[in-house]
Amino acid sequence: MAPLKFSFSTTDVPFEKGAVLWTNVLEQAKSTGHFIQKRDGVLSASIESYAFGVTTLSFWKIDDVGYERTQKDCERVPNKNYNLLYIQEGSAEVSQYGRTVYVRPEDCVLLNYMAPFAIRNPVSLRFKALQIPEGQMNNIMPSPQEIAGTILSNKSDWVRALATIMNTLTPERLKTYSSMQKHLFEYICCLLFLVADPTEQLMKMKNDSLIHCFRHSLDERFYDPALTPSKIAEEYDLSTRTLFSIFTKAKSSFGSELLSIRMENAYRLLSDPRFDTKTVAEIGRLVGFLHASHFTTRFNKTFGMTPSAFRSQRQKNDLKKSKKA
Repeated sequence: MAPLKFSFSTTDVPFEKGAVLWTNVLEQAKSTGHFIQKRDGVLSASIESYAFGVTTLSFWKIDDVGYERTQKDCERVPNKNYNLLYIQEGSAEVSQYGRTVYVRPEDCVLLNYMAPFAIRNPVSLRFKALQIPEGQMNNIMPSPQEIAGTILSNKSDWVRALATIMNTLTPERLKTYSSMQKHLFEYICCLLFLVADPTEQLMKMKNDSLIHCFRHSLDERFYDPALTPSKIAEEYDLSTRTLFSIFTKAKSSFGSELLSIRMENAYRLLSDPRFDTKTVAEIGRLVGFLHASHFTTRFNKTFGMTPSAFRSQRQKNDLKKSKKA
């Protein structure tokens, strides 16, 4: 049998006492949460956690109770991991990110331990939980939280392969697989990538990369009043329509990104005494505005005061600081 990292169990313990014991034990394991919804006043549950390559594989059994990790739990004991759950026996209602699914045997579901979730099982539940570090999940897919709290559809060949692998992992077999655990873990991660629709994930990664490049280009050329979307699109051999589409998918726009960068630089220049000899109109031109009135309107809308008022206030504050010194 593989090395046992951690184990704990309670059998027919009074619920309140058992809940406290479990909270303390799980807190030590950086997995704070608590049991809920007990009917007969006792708590029976068990966990066995084994080393699995660079991570941990846990075997859970919980009687007809619920288990939840609240926002307070997440803040008190941060846990930067995802858990891939494979249901062995029983059924449960799983909720996260406002999504609720009903899981049954052979279902796989991904949970983000950095965010609140709840598992409510009206019957005894047995499941396996494979811990996957946040960094690893972000390498697998750009936005793993988008599939957290959802059942990984067993209609997919990749999910069936994933479920088969999870089903074969038992405490007894972990020892047999000791030399292969790292490779098995990597294989599971590859299957997760495929489950999450690689075409969509690769496109999202490409879009995210392009957004980063667009922002870099805007940061280098914001001072040009003639800077247009078509000029940035040409730089990356894209159509203007494609550029707009990529910004839209990132819930942003060319105009808002450019304005944000220009305002940040205007704020920086007006905050620097070395530029006090420059007029407001000149500062505006330095950050890409041809007309002082347009610059003043945008600055006022962004920071709640005109550039002149902002500079005047900063100069007064500088004077007070110099007198105190």
